[in-house]
Amino acid sequence: MCVLVALSLPTLGGCRGDVEPAEAGEAARAMEGASAPFDSISPEELYGASPAENVWSPRLELEAAGLPDGWEGIEIAIIADPRLGGWNGNEEVATAAVQMALEANPDLIVLLGDFLVEGTDFGLLQRVFAPIRDRPVYAVLGERDIRSDSIAANIAAALQSVGVRVLRNAAAPLVINGDTAWIAGADPELLNMGAGERAYILATLGVPGRTPLLLMHTPGLARGLPNNRYPIVLVSDTFCGDVPVPGSGSLARLRETTFPDAAVEGVERLFQLEGSTLVVNCGIGYSFVPLRFGAPPEVPIVTLAGLGEPTEAAVDTTTAVPDSLTQSEVQAGDSASSTISPPVEQALPGAP
Repeated sequence: MCVLVALSLPTLGGCRGDVEPAEAGEAARAMEGASAPFDSISPEELYGASPAENVWSPRLELEAAGLPDGWEGIEIAIIADPRLGGWNGNEEVATAAVQMALEANPDLIVLLGDFLVEGTDFGLLQRVFAPIRDRPVYAVLGERDIRSDSIAANIAAALQSVGVRVLRNAAAPLVINGDTAWIAGADPELLNMGAGERAYILATLGVPGRTPLLLMHTPGLARGLPNNRYPIVLVSDTFCGDVPVPGSGSLARLRETTFPDAAVEGVERLFQLEGSTLVVNCGIGYSFVPLRFGAPPEVPIVTLAGLGEPTEAAVDTTTAVPDSLTQSEVQAGDSASSTISPPVEQALPGAP
């Protein structure tokens, strides 16, 4: 079980400044006869600030059962949906988001997918995320990242080359202040699997009673989670604004269709499932225009607080652990420092 202690959310996703009437008139005139007006008018002229300047960092405090003592009070920065390869300003926004996460100096950074929504510029991922090389960073892929096996492999390799641990239906240990816990990641490919196989994977990631975090791009996958296995589930793939964005989920759909009885009253981005709290991230990327009504790009900082021992179901050690979680990994995790070591530098595979 998780309880929201504090959450600050915007009522409007407008920009930080207003366009003066004269400036608005100039913008309107510039649009006349333009085949692609958003290419000729800067976001600053239209909205008073650039999309990168609108990145903000809401703070949340969540309580989780069974949290190791060393994890008490740790902070987690979340970056989701950079959507690189789409609108050409998304690189600047993602760069600003990475910098904001680093300035918060969290204990852990998590990335929630949809990194490269178009194209095959895998070097772009390396440029954007290179500054987090020496931090503990875990990631899952998004649906747009797995549009082909080769693209998924290249994206994972690009992230791994800058020290990111990519979790594709797997889990990995992290030691903080001498205590080990596991971080699990569910891959969107689960959507293409049979119900039985999907349920088995979701029931066997990580170590029972010691996996406080589950990362997923797609919120709907949480409908198949076992009770009390993952206290906190971080998801994205949702545009939280007032105007729907094609290809993205919406909060209204989550509340009305996906989790109709699980919404936390008064907080539209939290859902209380059986033994898990689902935290929805609004992402940072823009679609084909620099516009996010009601949902400015965000880098939430989540603080974890303990909530007693895990339930009996959560510490059932008879539950199978996937082959990817070997005993050697557990032992290595227990003796590691509080940060993960970046993988050995490797060359990216050839583009498909």
